[in-house]
Formats: sequence, structure tokens, C-alpha cells
Amino acid sequence: FVISDIVAFAPVPQYIRNDRELLRRCIGGAMEFSQFARLVTDAGLHGFGVVNAKGYARIDGLDFMSVTVVAHRVAAGARSATVTLTGPMSRAVTTFGEFLRGVPQTVGATAAAALRLPVYAPYFDFGESAETRSILPEATTCKYTGNFAALTAAFSEIEDDDGHVLRLGEPLEVCDKTTAVLSRRGYSELVTIQNRAAGRGVDALDVLCGDDCCC
Repeated sequence: FVISDIVAFAPVPQYIRNDRELLRRCIGGAMEFSQFARLVTDAGLHGFGVVNAKGYARIDGLDFMSVTVVAHRVAAGARSATVTLTGPMSRAVTTFGEFLRGVPQTVGATAAAALRLPVYAPYFDFGESAETRSILPEATTCKYTGNFAALTAAFSEIEDDDGHVLRLGEPLEVCDKTTAVLSRRGYSELVTIQNRAAGRGVDALDVLCGDDCCC
């Protein structure tokens, strides 16, 4: 399954949905990304994810993106298998359950077949002894400059080593050091980052991670 469409990462208000000009521009009818993802996964497809994304329009502070997504129909494999999440995320959730980095887990035949898809393959090892990896943030203060990160591929939820939880299609405001982590290989294939400062330079204060962090 491969399709390109215009999506939003926040609820689209009715005045945009019912604007004739914006409907003509494919903006008024844009689906919220998280709803789009649910429709695809509810149809029994696996490995849903964005393979290409680019900005399409910004209307009254709401960003619309042009995305190409892919998903797969998976036939059950011959047998169950033992798999291990190798990282870099510390925890990941799929339609087949929750996985913790470095902890072997037995999955059924269909899950075993799905986790061999290219979108999952870099994150799982089929065996009980796997080399794991992590990407730690710099030990510095945070600066918030308008970045929002949304999980857009493969998993319904992931957690990094700093405790940030990203859920499919739900933007989370993140500081610059978390942005740097999520821009690294292993995360960048799964996460779409948007800057809402619209190119405006933000004179950001240094803040400490804590209860008010992006966790």
C-alpha cells in the first residue's frame, strides 16, 4: 500500500474544513495524521510509515504536510520467533505488543513475518543474543526554539533514553538537544520534525530538564 496525501498534525478547525478555496487546495479536506494511521492499521496493514514528507502550507499557524506513506499486508510466517529490540529507542510499541531494548521476546508467526519488513528490520534482531545501541543527549541545558517531533513510522509509540515518549502522529515539543538525538540515524527514519517558529530566530533561555521538560 503506497499513497501520497496532504495531512495535518493537529485537529483542523471547521472554518478551514469548510473554506471553498482551501478545499480546492487540498487543505480543507486534509486528514489528521494520527487518524490516517489508525485507518491504515485498523485495515490490517503493518509497517505503516512515512517515506517522504515535505511542507505544503501553513494556514493560521497550522502546518500541512505532503506525505507519502507505505504499509504492507503480511502473510503469517511458518513459525513463531524470538526477537530482541536493539535500539536506539529504549522501548517500542507495535500492534504486536511492547518491546524493551535488549530483552528477548517470543512473538507469533504473523508478528515474526511483519518484523522482518524493511521498516522494522533495523530495530530487531532475531535471536536471544543481540548487540544493542543507544543515542544519549548531550549533558547540557535545554533550549526551546520551536521544534516539534512526531513519530511517523513503524511504531505506535517509542521512548528514548531521556524519557521522551513519542506517539504516532502526535507532535511533542522538544528542546534542541533532543532534536539532535532524534535527527540521528535510527530515529530520523521514524520521526518527522517541524519548526513552528517559521524561520524566526528564537532568543531562547537555557532551561534545565525536569518536570517542565518535554518528557
